[in-house]
Amino acid sequence: MQTRPEVYVNRAGTWHFRSSPIENESILNYFKKNLKRDAEGKYFIENRFGELKEEGYIQGVEGFPLIIRTLQFEPEPSINLECEQTYSLEPDRIGAEAGTESTILFQQDDATLWTLVFPDDSPEAIPARLSGPCMASLHTAFQDSDEGICLAANGSHWKIIQRNASDYFQTIDKTPPAPEDNPAE
Repeated sequence: MQTRPEVYVNRAGTWHFRSSPIENESILNYFKKNLKRDAEGKYFIENRFGELKEEGYIQGVEGFPLIIRTLQFEPEPSINLECEQTYSLEPDRIGAEAGTESTILFQQDDATLWTLVFPDDSPEAIPARLSGPCMASLHTAFQDSDEGICLAANGSHWKIIQRNASDYFQTIDKTPPAPEDNPAE
């Protein structure tokens, strides 16, 4: 079943219900842990109730919906999100999805560092940005090279590629859902 909850993520990455920021941490983490993107790039929150599944298509995502708390390099690169989800970083898969060479991090024009995560059962990747403390913890791993700025750790190095994340975002549509968009069952 598909529904249209009045949820969106603004450019600052703040989650809202109607026009109010979502402040309840457990609800916010539930939404983030269950966020997916369909094959058309539209975001939805997947809710499972035993055998039943609901896909709540949100109103839009204009900023990074997920924040990276930590980035680890051993045994392989991985991230831990603020919502307590952990994802492996697969350089070839990330580069292929973004249409770039193999990497684990991208940099936007405004110096935001970000990557792509691949939630289970999500047809499309979701962008996640590094938090300030996470970026600060990596300061000794950044190196200048002939390729530009690289991240070096655990005997490997990855070029940080300049790439805007805007094609992973979608304009917020605050049109209230019609009654048939949210059937009561």
